[in-house]
Amino acid sequence: TESGLYRAQNGRLELVQRISTGVRALLEDERGAIWVGTGAGLERYRDGTFVTWGEAEGLTPQNILALEPSEDGTLWMVDVEGAIHRGRPGAFERFEPPDTVSGQGMLSMTEPRGGGLLLAADSLLEIPKSGRAATARAPGPFSLAFADRSSTLVAQTDPDGKSRLFTYQKGALSPFDLPEPVEHIQRVFRDKRGRLWISSGGGGLLRVEKKKEVRRFRREQGLPSDTVYGIAEDAEGRIWVGTREGLGFIEDDRAQSLAHLSCTPRRSPVHLAFDRYDALWVSADDGIYRIPRQELLRALREGSLSCTGRAFMRRDGLRSLVVSWRPGGLAELSDGTLCFATEAGLSCTKPKEEYGPKGAPLPRIEHVRIGGRAREGSGRRVRAEDRRAPVQLNYSAVELSDPELLEFQTRLAGFDGWSPVTRARSVTYTNLPAGQFTFEVRARYQGQEWSSHVARTALVVEPAWYETTLARVLGALLPLALGLSGFGIFRYRNRKYRRELEAGVRARTRELAAQIEENRRVEAELRELANDLDRHVRARTAELEIANRALRRSEERYELAVSGAEDGIWDWDIAAGVLYLSLRWKQMLGYDDSFPSTIDAWLSRTHPDDRAMLRAVLVSAGEKGGNIRCEYRMLNRDDQIVWVQCRGVVVSGPRGPIRAAGSQTDITERKANENELLKRVTHDPLTGLPNRSLFVDRLEQALRREQGKLTIILINVDRLKAINETRGLGVGDFVLQTVAQRAAEVLRDTDTLARLGSDEFALLLTDVPDEAAAKGIVDRIREGLLMPASFGHTSQAISLSFGVKITEPQKETAETFLADAYLALEDAKARGGGRVSVFTSELGLEHQDRLNIEGALRRALRESQFVLHYQPLVDLKTGRAAGVEALIRWQDPMRGLVGPGQFIARAEACGLIAPISDWVLGEACRQARAWQLQLGFPVKVSINIAPALLHGHGLADNILNELKRHELDPSSLTLEIVESSILELNQEVTDTLNRLHEKGVGISIDDFGTGYSSLAYLSRLPITALKLDRSLVERVPSDPTDSAICKSMVEMAERLGIVSVVEGVETQAQVDYLRSIGCRLAQGYYFSKPLAAIDAGAYLSLVAKVNEPTAEGQDGR
Repeated sequence: TESGLYRAQNGRLELVQRISTGVRALLEDERGAIWVGTGAGLERYRDGTFVTWGEAEGLTPQNILALEPSEDGTLWMVDVEGAIHRGRPGAFERFEPPDTVSGQGMLSMTEPRGGGLLLAADSLLEIPKSGRAATARAPGPFSLAFADRSSTLVAQTDPDGKSRLFTYQKGALSPFDLPEPVEHIQRVFRDKRGRLWISSGGGGLLRVEKKKEVRRFRREQGLPSDTVYGIAEDAEGRIWVGTREGLGFIEDDRAQSLAHLSCTPRRSPVHLAFDRYDALWVSADDGIYRIPRQELLRALREGSLSCTGRAFMRRDGLRSLVVSWRPGGLAELSDGTLCFATEAGLSCTKPKEEYGPKGAPLPRIEHVRIGGRAREGSGRRVRAEDRRAPVQLNYSAVELSDPELLEFQTRLAGFDGWSPVTRARSVTYTNLPAGQFTFEVRARYQGQEWSSHVARTALVVEPAWYETTLARVLGALLPLALGLSGFGIFRYRNRKYRRELEAGVRARTRELAAQIEENRRVEAELRELANDLDRHVRARTAELEIANRALRRSEERYELAVSGAEDGIWDWDIAAGVLYLSLRWKQMLGYDDSFPSTIDAWLSRTHPDDRAMLRAVLVSAGEKGGNIRCEYRMLNRDDQIVWVQCRGVVVSGPRGPIRAAGSQTDITERKANENELLKRVTHDPLTGLPNRSLFVDRLEQALRREQGKLTIILINVDRLKAINETRGLGVGDFVLQTVAQRAAEVLRDTDTLARLGSDEFALLLTDVPDEAAAKGIVDRIREGLLMPASFGHTSQAISLSFGVKITEPQKETAETFLADAYLALEDAKARGGGRVSVFTSELGLEHQDRLNIEGALRRALRESQFVLHYQPLVDLKTGRAAGVEALIRWQDPMRGLVGPGQFIARAEACGLIAPISDWVLGEACRQARAWQLQLGFPVKVSINIAPALLHGHGLADNILNELKRHELDPSSLTLEIVESSILELNQEVTDTLNRLHEKGVGISIDDFGTGYSSLAYLSRLPITALKLDRSLVERVPSDPTDSAICKSMVEMAERLGIVSVVEGVETQAQVDYLRSIGCRLAQGYYFSKPLAAIDAGAYLSLVAKVNEPTAEGQDGR
């Protein structure tokens, strides 16, 4: 449609995705994905898996705290305001919260046998199936309520953490004896064998047998943590638990941790449930997980760290990943639907056997880069001429639905096996051996089967010249030739020596000549042999020189890359204990290349506060390996702080880490920006003081830390709005800065001054012994502000109101502490401003009474508890009824009939005066029209208009529309305005009154003679009647002064052409006097008290037939 995409389900249409530009076309592809053509282009509808109901769907407020499935298939919900909802997803009925419970105070709920709801809150409340009433069963606080077919249990936790368990039956509690004490009970669960499992915060998991035999499971027995939250049981009787440190389960009295598995959540799994497909659903701090149970058991059997599951995020239809931590954050409906209570609404899903798109993705190799040069990819033979050049292979897969969930595995057949599962799109190999290999990549959708299609490409790595066959043969023959030559020489010399012995003296001379000749021949042979050796050495030397030149070029390229990088490079040979620091690394600290490259030198320039952390990181890398990533401070050559980020990777051998290398980046500017941003977030830009969020944080820390008394002093700058409007915003800002500066001058170092709002400041004081000391600080602040604030050539006096609250730490929360201080400040402002008010219990009770009245008034509006009584206005000349005044009454079930004086002021304060006034206007017009039809003559009716409504927009339109709706002539209606409200009239209000007067609506000034306004408004406003206050006629005619005043006002009204009306007439003497001075209309108990509508109609009918008040009229008083 033009508004969005809808889905037909269960016989009705539900909105699944809003599309502001309208839907033009739909297409489902072979994988089940829906493609939507809109006015803005092509979009893909992500089948959200989860359907969420929040504010956009009419669920207000949308922060849901707890869920409880009912026996009839419906669902109970409690929202953050404590209101109860009941129904089915998408169709809930909301009931107002009970007066004794708030959303934050509600900790748990359950449905006991027989229906209804049991709430564990500040008290134990029982709510019937209708949801419209609440019965307090026991004072609290209660922390848990649990019910099953066997019994109903509730838990109560003392302030010291000790928990007690009770059995609840027919409104009564009886202790449930536990063989062992339990602290901070989190959940109660009963398994199929009837055993009771109790999880606790810090005490592990307690199992209670039917015979009260107890077995406790803790971290020592195999659980990941002693703080246990959710509990679930699988089809085979295993107990699965969520703890602060991860998942675990218990089988055959043996606990085992699952926190090390890759598919399990790392952050506090709170709620657990099994769906119909034997999959475990877990809600944790970072999302919602679905993990097949068999996958977890397989990983445990095989000793593997890897397993597959599904993590659901916002793309799956969730609007928030924050699921309520309270019991009841997860509920399973009768049809298998799982619902989660989140801070952004109710999120539900119908579990499926499989998730993800249909079919498997098809991998492909995009391209290959060798030494930075691109080569062709899939299906081609790629040749690497230099095996030392890095080989980068880039791959992908065709998957349009959710490409971010694609997973890959790669291997280089003939070199390594399948890699760990990754979502990277490339892999790089370096220093590959010479040979022929095949690179393969396969793909899958998250957690599904691998695609049967494997993309491949052949890779041929050429050997270096010194690795060729010829070079290896020559290298092997050279030592053999040298050995044979030596052996030949040895044998020849032995034969010669033997011949010399045989010849003896006989051929001495001949032997000497022969020896000389022989020596010459041997020398020639040795020279030849030496020449051969020299040739071989020169050839080998040339080869080594070529290799050295290649190595130098490689080193030069490496140095060039390092020098051109912005980051400093470090390389640590752990085995040899040698550290290399690049020139850029040293230049970051202002040093040249002479700075020593040692671990000790590195640590010596590290900030003393960060030195232990860096040493621990380096020691861990040298002993255990792993990647390095940390941020810390260093000191440059001028001892100024330089923030750096260190990143590195450790290479390990068979006996542990052997080498580590990485980079170091200067992040000083980024840290400065972060600090500036933090200051903007936590400080007021005008005064430089901490803002509300930082003040509340410090208050919470003080409440946890301090042992003495704490004091909050709230300061309000009186009439700041008037200063801004009359003197300008510049003066107003200067006043605020002056207050901040002078208040800070009287504070101690341990005190905190903050600006909470436009005209509000707050002081947090420690070690203030009593109220007198707190008032002494207030007096010093006031003394500092006695002198007006000078701004340019002008000055501005400053008046302040103070609200003080003193408390003991550990006895209050920051929220209640601050709220009580606000009550004291409101009391000081209500007494005229410029005052000091200290919070007392009486102020708290008064505030609670006002809140109770406000809640009762809202209920009165919803349940139509207001009624109108009508008091006649009598014409003193004719005795006939000239009209009636509509007076509101509250028919409260608890208080009876309540007059307006007891609730109108509170209605004005809480903003309910507008809907109440709208109801009075409509009801008065309806009744006036009914009397006209009944009596046959028009009846004029007067209604009171609250001062606040005079300044609202649309007052005239609202009144005229009501007159038109009830077919009532405007002249039949008179608006009564209190004289004191004339002081605040402006041109807009004057225009509204003139418009109503032009249409025929009467304008009367009520309580005339009691205000302090100027009489000039009588000539500016369209006044049709003056209603003299009852205080002016109480002593008429016996008191000459009051009689003279009354007469003067009546005569003034007559001269101005305004009708005079007197209220509060109770005696015949008053009637005679008022008639004698020319008063037109009168009202009071002498004629009639305020009557119900039916009695007022009878009175009007009776008085219309006579000319003077009768005895019956007097009896009606």
